[in-house]
Amino acid sequence: KHAAADEAVTEIEKLSAQAKADADKQRSEAQAALAAATEEAEKLRSQADTALDEARIAAKAISDQAAEDAASVLEKAKADAESELIDLRAEAEKDREGAISIRNAAAEEANSVREAAQQEAAAIVEDARSSVENISADTEAASAKAKEELANATAEAEALRQRARAEAEDVVARSREQANAAAEKTQREALASVQAKVEEAQSAAMKAREDAKGAIGKAREATEHLERVAQERQKEADVALAKAKQEAGQLLATASERASRMVAEADAEAARKAEIAKKDVLEELQDAQDRIERLKSESADIVQRAEAKAAERRAAAEQEAEEIIAASRAAISDIDERMARVEARERLVQDADSQATRILARAKARANEILKKAESTLADAEERHRDTQNAVDRMRTKLREPQEPPKGRSRGK
Repeated sequence: KHAAADEAVTEIEKLSAQAKADADKQRSEAQAALAAATEEAEKLRSQADTALDEARIAAKAISDQAAEDAASVLEKAKADAESELIDLRAEAEKDREGAISIRNAAAEEANSVREAAQQEAAAIVEDARSSVENISADTEAASAKAKEELANATAEAEALRQRARAEAEDVVARSREQANAAAEKTQREALASVQAKVEEAQSAAMKAREDAKGAIGKAREATEHLERVAQERQKEADVALAKAKQEAGQLLATASERASRMVAEADAEAARKAEIAKKDVLEELQDAQDRIERLKSESADIVQRAEAKAAERRAAAEQEAEEIIAASRAAISDIDERMARVEARERLVQDADSQATRILARAKARANEILKKAESTLADAEERHRDTQNAVDRMRTKLREPQEPPKGRSRGK
């Protein structure tokens, strides 16, 4: 029995040692797994940090490179455009100065040609005038007589006009004075009548008020009766005053209408006299004009030939001036075309600037995408690290729990 017990104890000790060895082995494996998981998590975290740093560096490099490329392209385009713009402006300024000098020369030439033509035309006209003046002494005498008759007719017409105007103004003044006097008289009479009626009504009202005051002490009914009588008399006075004002207004309107009619008649009479005088003067002027036209017709041929010759020379000068102006306009049009090309180059520079801005925006957007992707990778790595850390914590908790001894027979049995 003792041998069996010893054997059982030995067996139990073997099983206990084996269980302890198995537990130590599991603990070592768990610790190794925990160390490996921790190392893997650290490694993943390091890789994620490295990837994020690389992504940030790459994005910054891409952004900086894009910005440098865009700035370089923009600066080069601006420098080229400014250089070409300076050249074109200098060339345009030179062409403009040339066109201005051509135009000034053309203007001077045209002015000289025009002055020569005017001088020659003046000489021809002077010759014609001399010829006309020397045609005959009778023509000069007739012209002098016509001028004298014209002056006499003009003076007589002016005298008639002044006399007619004075008569008209005198008639108008008298008519206005009569109308004003009649209006003032009518107004005074109307006002006097109105004032008299008003005073009469007021005296009647005052008398009625006095009668009413005297009867106040007698009785209330008599007082009220007297007040009604006074009010009725006041109304009658107001009606009389309104009627008087209406009559005065009617009288004033009648006087004004009569004065206007008298003024209109005076104006019509003055106009009729002025028209008669004007008609006489016009007839005399027409006679003088006919005599002058007869004198002018004798010298029309000479003047017409001189004007024709002057017109020919003037037309030639104007044609030459138009040709010079057309050449100046062509030069200015060429300058405008070059300026248009300069503006086109400026628009190209602006387009290049806009394109560089778009490239820089796209580079920034791409860098932001890379940064977002790197951040997402880092978040995934951190999540995996948390999962591993949670597994390790669970493993540590499990290892800290007490181990149950293996089941078997006890030494006392």
